[in-house]
Amino acid sequence: MAEKKYRATLNKGRSGWCVIFRHPVCKAPDGRQSLRVRRGLGTRDEDEANRLVGQLNEILADSTYWNPAAKPKADANFEPQIVSAFYDHLTPEKRDGWTERSSVIPVPTKEDGFATVQFVGTTGAGKTTVGRQLIGTDPREERFPSISAAKTTVCDLEVIVSDGDYQGVVSFLPRDQVRQYIMECATAAVAAHLEFATPSEITRRFMEHGEQRFRLSYILGRLTPARADEDEEELEDEDELEPIGEDAEVSAEDQERFAERLQQFFATIESIAFRSKEEIASHFDMDFSRASKQDRDVLQEMVEEQLSQDDEFHALVDEVLDEVEARFEFVTTGELQRGRDGWPRLWTFTTDDRRNFIKSINRFSSNYAP
Repeated sequence: MAEKKYRATLNKGRSGWCVIFRHPVCKAPDGRQSLRVRRGLGTRDEDEANRLVGQLNEILADSTYWNPAAKPKADANFEPQIVSAFYDHLTPEKRDGWTERSSVIPVPTKEDGFATVQFVGTTGAGKTTVGRQLIGTDPREERFPSISAAKTTVCDLEVIVSDGDYQGVVSFLPRDQVRQYIMECATAAVAAHLEFATPSEITRRFMEHGEQRFRLSYILGRLTPARADEDEEELEDEDELEPIGEDAEVSAEDQERFAERLQQFFATIESIAFRSKEEIASHFDMDFSRASKQDRDVLQEMVEEQLSQDDEFHALVDEVLDEVEARFEFVTTGELQRGRDGWPRLWTFTTDDRRNFIKSINRFSSNYAP
């Protein structure tokens, strides 16, 4: 059997040229095929980008480079961004959000004289509301931490009460994990088309991950822009509360632009679903409209297998990931620390202004529409 050839190709990204290639050593999360890598080249010049892609193709064509011990040789022969694009995946960064946050703001322990209390209750029972009362945040003016009758608290959140300035730290999911979540959301939306689901169900599957710990709707906006006076929080005494008296951080024009971009994503999903349906139907005698639960499970597996090798599908996931990364441009306070792949790793902020602190931290934790 002939040895598989690996080639890198040039791709236009949101902020410049990118390179795309299948890694000859590292496997994709499913473990069944080579890892697909897309990495920014740090240039908008096409000739320069092609030169860099040529360097990566030299690495891909020479298997003596395909191990961590060869990195010094690669450092001597190729540009840093090319070396990083290939070798970062051979020696992945170890990420632990809890440890990273604790390195900035240590969480008090029993040895420091603190006790641990656990609140237990169903979704929407009021656990976070009790937390609000304990730390003394105003439900109308500050809205921190965010609450809702729906599942809202989906990540670790530590609040430490102490004297001095207000200090905050946020850790982010790694790029590869975010991309995997996006792939799963897009796959679910394509499968929903094949199951003849309603438009609202197709939208839900794409905008809200099945585990509900990742929601594109909170990051990318909505198909219908929110009203300026809309409040997504579902409080028991909502009628007695006036909306926050401050301007929305996302303009009406931005919301319209985000909605248009989402429409483009859903049009691509529909196109991919239609093509997938035709290809699967040509190989299997299946009536999609009458598929049983067992048939739908088989269909889901076939769709996932097919999409994992579909260039148009991966291009869609890349575009969605670019939109997610673009939202960091709205972070105007504090400091973003990035990993070696350029993806935000930590955000830190210190201030003596309580209002500015709550507003800044709510960018990452709030479900308040404006």
